[in-house]
Amino acid sequence: MRQAAELCPDVFLMIIRMPRLAGLDRLLRLASARGAEALYLLSNARPAIRVDGAMSALEGEAPLGPQDVESLMLDVWPDRGSDPLSEGTEWICDIPDVGRVRCLAFTDQRGPGGIFRMIPGLETAEFARLGG
Repeated sequence: MRQAAELCPDVFLMIIRMPRLAGLDRLLRLASARGAEALYLLSNARPAIRVDGAMSALEGEAPLGPQDVESLMLDVWPDRGSDPLSEGTEWICDIPDVGRVRCLAFTDQRGPGGIFRMIPGLETAEFARLGG
């Protein structure tokens, strides 16, 4: 692997950085596995989580540029015909292995951002058993 980095440093860096852009669902699963109540994406900052009221950056994640944040948000944006970042928009989505997530998209002085709150509740199978 060292030889690849020496021969093509730009390609090597791109390959290493690709996993952080694998999708918002990966970040949400990581946050959920750490017991997070929420995931925060802000332009020009590392993704952060809130666990038991305390905020901390996700270790091993690089800062996200405005384009990165917008791309991640569009992964779960339900209405493809509108702009989620225009005036602050909220929606709820279901993420496999995470559950329901309340999403808030906005734009501030840094650029696009999003807050993703985990909604505690019944698992889908339990809800179906109750007749829901």
